[in-house]
Amino acid sequence: MIVAQPASLCHEGAGLLQVGVLRWMLPPREVVVDGTGLTMAAEPAMTFVVKATFSYAACASPDDEMTLSTEPDGLALDVPSELPGAEEDEIAYPSDFVPLKRMCDLLVTGHACASRPATRLVAGFGLGAVSRAFVVESRMPAARVPLVRAALRARDGASPAEPVGPSRTSPFPEEHGLGFDFTAYNTAPASQQQADIPRGATLSLSGLSERAETLSLKLPAVAPVLWVDTTEERGIPLALDCDTLWVDTDRELLVMVYRALMQVPSLDLDGVVQVTLGLARDDVPPTLDEVQRDLERGVFEAAIELQDFDDEAAPAPELSMFAKYAVWERPVAPSISLATYALISAALAEGSGPRHEILRAHGFDEDGFLLEERGWLTAMSEAAVKGDTEPATRYGELFVEAQDGLAGPNEGKESLEAYVALKVSVEDAADPTAALAERQMTLAAWMRMDRRWMRRALADAALDAEITQRARTLRARHQGGEEG
Repeated sequence: MIVAQPASLCHEGAGLLQVGVLRWMLPPREVVVDGTGLTMAAEPAMTFVVKATFSYAACASPDDEMTLSTEPDGLALDVPSELPGAEEDEIAYPSDFVPLKRMCDLLVTGHACASRPATRLVAGFGLGAVSRAFVVESRMPAARVPLVRAALRARDGASPAEPVGPSRTSPFPEEHGLGFDFTAYNTAPASQQQADIPRGATLSLSGLSERAETLSLKLPAVAPVLWVDTTEERGIPLALDCDTLWVDTDRELLVMVYRALMQVPSLDLDGVVQVTLGLARDDVPPTLDEVQRDLERGVFEAAIELQDFDDEAAPAPELSMFAKYAVWERPVAPSISLATYALISAALAEGSGPRHEILRAHGFDEDGFLLEERGWLTAMSEAAVKGDTEPATRYGELFVEAQDGLAGPNEGKESLEAYVALKVSVEDAADPTAALAERQMTLAAWMRMDRRWMRRALADAALDAEITQRARTLRARHQGGEEG
């Protein structure tokens, strides 16, 4: 299954949102039809998992906006805790591959912090209906103490306290029985579960940051949106609900996991070929058409599935490039100026290094520049058809200007005699490129040389006449040599 993300959700050729898919059977359910109770059989379904990683490292107040991390956490199964003092069964992060959660989990990992070393650090956090306060104990005075199970105490400092991080994820059964309670997939302690996670709500962290005694953070005002393409229908919108909020106090990251459920014809032939992601801001979702217009420069990747975590599984066929090039059928507007396009084109024509290195130096890969090139060539062509040659003329001027700017330090030092000799050789050669290669000169360097002398000749009639006479004499000499 292909996941398409627009350029606005990409960084250095990778999507910022992590997307997985889980195929499973909805449990049997009881319904009442015409007053008669019936048990409906289990039905095939698909859960889409969308994971968004936000950074709050630059947030000092609730007014500061969290940003999507350019190095997002990938989808994962249960991740063991590596905090000092963690027991073998302690988990830092729970599996993303669960079909559904009945409640929303708030989870915290990292260290408690204090301004001065102590053996007992007071910490806590709150969000919506969840409010926790606790003590973190250390054998020796410390300003940072890991939030491991053995170190947690209740607010009184004596009673045991529930963990603040996740428990192990319940095993995924082959079938979910009638009346299955999906709370089984919640991994937060009961005190850290709530019915929903309000968008834009304030998350307070006390004693959990080295930057401040208390941090008040506003949850992101953005949320992913998703459309599904099947073999029979395109652009089916699905509602994504956030059911997991995980805070890493050490890396100052906040991970939000969203899920959407869709019934499919069967687990083997689900009919889903692609999902497209967008980002809603302040409860205003983009339209699918708006997102698709940004897909030309977007990223197409395979969705992550459970079998991808099996080291012995065969790699999935690479289909993402076909989905990517399919969107190129639509017209595309260039995102760079005509001057920038001319500058890059001149650098490529110069041939001073491998093409991919020249493009990378200007912030492009091959596909990205091809889009810009197609956009500008189309724009110039369409303008010319309408009788407007100004864009093409201006491009030629900008290209020459950029090409002249690439002149080497030794260019422009040749004599008139050397210039005329090269001019005659190039103009009379069956293969001008070969003639230049024999003299270890690039076409771009020759064009610069020719333009320099032509500009001088236009300003000096005597020089123009001398160039013409020298060329005539040299050609006559060559002709005489051939006849002899």
